[in-house]
Amino acid sequence: MGNNTAYKIHSNIYNVVMGFILKASQLLFPLITIPYVSRILMPEGIGRVSFAQSTIDIFTMLAMLGIPLYGIKACSKVRDDKIQLATTVKELLILNTIAMAVSYFLLLIATLYINEFSKEKTLLWIVSIQIALTVFGAEWFYQAIEQYDYITIRSVLGKLVSLVLMFILVRNSTDVLQYGFVVIIGSVGSNIFNIIRLHKFISLRSAVKCNIKRHLKPVFILFAFSATTTIYNSLATVMIGFFSNSKEIGYYSTAIKIKNLLVGIITVISSVLLPRSTYLLEQNKKDEFLNLIKNTFNFNLFFAIPVSVFCIIEAKNMILIISGENFLEAIPVMQILMPAIVFIGLTNVIGIQLFLPINKEIYVFISTLGGAIIDIIMNAIFIPRFGALGAAIATMITELVVLIIQYLFLYKLKIHLFPIANFLKITLSTIIATVITYSVTSFDNEFIQLIISAIIFFALYLFLAILLKEKVILMIKKRKRQ
Repeated sequence: MGNNTAYKIHSNIYNVVMGFILKASQLLFPLITIPYVSRILMPEGIGRVSFAQSTIDIFTMLAMLGIPLYGIKACSKVRDDKIQLATTVKELLILNTIAMAVSYFLLLIATLYINEFSKEKTLLWIVSIQIALTVFGAEWFYQAIEQYDYITIRSVLGKLVSLVLMFILVRNSTDVLQYGFVVIIGSVGSNIFNIIRLHKFISLRSAVKCNIKRHLKPVFILFAFSATTTIYNSLATVMIGFFSNSKEIGYYSTAIKIKNLLVGIITVISSVLLPRSTYLLEQNKKDEFLNLIKNTFNFNLFFAIPVSVFCIIEAKNMILIISGENFLEAIPVMQILMPAIVFIGLTNVIGIQLFLPINKEIYVFISTLGGAIIDIIMNAIFIPRFGALGAAIATMITELVVLIIQYLFLYKLKIHLFPIANFLKITLSTIIATVITYSVTSFDNEFIQLIISAIIFFALYLFLAILLKEKVILMIKKRKRQ
């Protein structure tokens, strides 16, 4: 089996840099759009689109089954064999298409017979373009062959197009449908290039007989994981729509978007290194695999803790700058959500980068199922009483529960990841940086306060981390000497 690939595999560092550029663009896009759209559509308009997005996320999850994660793993294993790779992609696309048809049928039933969906059926069908573009975009294939430069360039171009469309189409508070369309173009519109480009890498006309059955068991296990994850990521917004109103959705979705942006940046290393983790195991390089996991875990701790603390303190200024005074009620929602950044960062490493490559998908499923059950119960209790704030409490508790369950499985496997000494160094650096920063900064202008505080806080944090010889700093120094 020779290497007959039509693509180049880049280094870990190159892929991580591309991943960070991608996440930076995903951060920059909302930083431009949210301040504009929030002031045009107000909380109610934002809430309507968020309700539609969260609803369609559930149907997209059904259409995708567990293929986004499984596809990366399956294609990574055979990426050196062009015929096997093409066969695998073809089989997964067929499976995806069948699931997509079922998903669209269920969406039709929902918009016909469920009142809350029927009221927003036009918006829901516009946003449902996401389902088809996600299925046929086969993003998992490009991640498996580590084409992060292509993914980054394509995604940035898609966001630029949607940015132009937003300023053209979204001009007043009634342009909710137009905004729904622009959101989809920005998130998955560029997937159209994936479809066009696929033939460059593989031929779907392969004469090899398809065997879809071989994928069913792992796909459905990961589908169960995906379903439970989507439930506690999207269900809160849908439940607010059922139990409360669009304004509360607007407050919650504003806070959750900020949280998701930060999570995306924190977890970029995990997502970029998943194909490499799987490949190392396939090559029987177990020591390199575990070392990669431990380093990634440390990186996530190093970044997630100070970021979450800083955002809790600066929540008011961030909300005022990003969304304006009409969204002040989103401030406590955002503050409650911020610890989830740390929890998600760690579960991303444990669940995605560790459990999946070692074929412990069942552990991922059990942990997310436990989280989903807790999330449904907590949302049902808190949302009717507290609205968006209740949903934030439920989300934060849910992410903590998932982390606890996954750590119990780590203990069972006798794998030790949590570096107590390093955690104490990170926590101490964060506390000292926080105390000093907010003893010396106090500006009336929200933007100036945010910028100056960020510069001082993170400069102090890095200085203290260097002083305490924190592990990530030592790894960076070691790499420089090499």
